[in-house]
Amino acid sequence: MPNRIVVCPEPLAAAAGAAIFRAGGSAVDAALATAYAQAVVSPAMTTIAGTGSMNLYHAPMRRN
Repeated sequence: MPNRIVVCPEPLAAAAGAAIFRAGGSAVDAALATAYAQAVVSPAMTTIAGTGSMNLYHAPMRRN
């Protein structure tokens, strides 16, 4: 299993993303779980309404 990291302001939200990784989820799965958990734990710090952005890089295809 490759090394993985979850970073966000709330430890509970980071734990949610880490749990997704442990369950075999992808980085996108973990990022979404972390964002939703962050919105629940501390709604003033983020919103699900679209104020964030995500840039993905697909290494095998060398494409964003």
